[in-house]
Amino acid sequence: MSQTKHEWRSRVSCLAWSCSLQPHPVVPDCPAVLAHAHSAGSDAHGVLWFEPPRSSFFPLVARCCQVMSETPDLASPPDLGIVSCVLSGGSRGLGRSLASELCARFQPGSELLLVARTESLLRHLAEELNRSHPGVTVSWHVADLGTDEGICGVAAEAKRGFRNHSQAGRLLIINNAGSLGDVKKFFLDFTKPDDMTVYLSLNVSSAMCFTSSLLRAFPGRPGLQRIVVNISSLAALHPFKSWSLYCTGKAAREMMFKVLAAEQKNIRVLSYAPGPLDTEMHELARAESADPELRQFLANQKDDDKLVDCDVTVRKLVGILLADSFESGAHIDFYDEV
Repeated sequence: MSQTKHEWRSRVSCLAWSCSLQPHPVVPDCPAVLAHAHSAGSDAHGVLWFEPPRSSFFPLVARCCQVMSETPDLASPPDLGIVSCVLSGGSRGLGRSLASELCARFQPGSELLLVARTESLLRHLAEELNRSHPGVTVSWHVADLGTDEGICGVAAEAKRGFRNHSQAGRLLIINNAGSLGDVKKFFLDFTKPDDMTVYLSLNVSSAMCFTSSLLRAFPGRPGLQRIVVNISSLAALHPFKSWSLYCTGKAAREMMFKVLAAEQKNIRVLSYAPGPLDTEMHELARAESADPELRQFLANQKDDDKLVDCDVTVRKLVGILLADSFESGAHIDFYDEV
């Protein structure tokens, strides 16, 4: 029989009380304690207090330990079940934190494919995760998502490597790959279309093709929830001077995934803005942004300890996925109350 959080707290309270040998308020739903305790009265709020007889200290501790050992470990976080997951940009920064947290929240039998351009980082992370989470199969694939070959290779690798997909309850596609772009230029400095084409190919076109190729490779079926996560930014909604490329790319991706949500009602789509992260990208932006006010603002974020730790924002994202109450296509920021 499952135990409620109320009962769990009572049992923890009981053990702490028995070890201190002090009168302690205990919710009287733990027979192990009630059998060894006598009432010491109640306070003004009607809370019963119990005081342990000294002669029964060791039997009480032993019994409380036994009760707690038989109680399910409610302290362990909820999980996402058996998942087939593809994560782009999964070798460093936010992607690395995502990979680690997801493995901790996947049930045994889950499979995670990490995609990025740096082989050594991917290999080392996959090896680390396979050691720490032996029930989850973590593989990696080197790809340049700005090319047709890179996109096709990811879908083929996932199709070939996900041997347990028939048991999965979720297909999770996370679009984390992306770049800051040239922030040393203002809008009027961009005069060559090729500068835009290369950036948008990697940051917009590839995200669409990456997602669609995987959704086509793994069609819907009864019992399978398909989820697409777009790692977004405040820059998708708010203009930042000298960030023409970055803001354009993030805004385009945001609308692109809103269209996916509108077209495919059976696919859950989320754009998640993780907040200002303490990563190499933020360091690059602090150093190279052409706008002096923006550079100072970013420097102040770092100096005033206002940057968000990747592990912290990832835990919020996973919590949102677990709650599964967001409107498909929605933009949710790290600072939003959900």
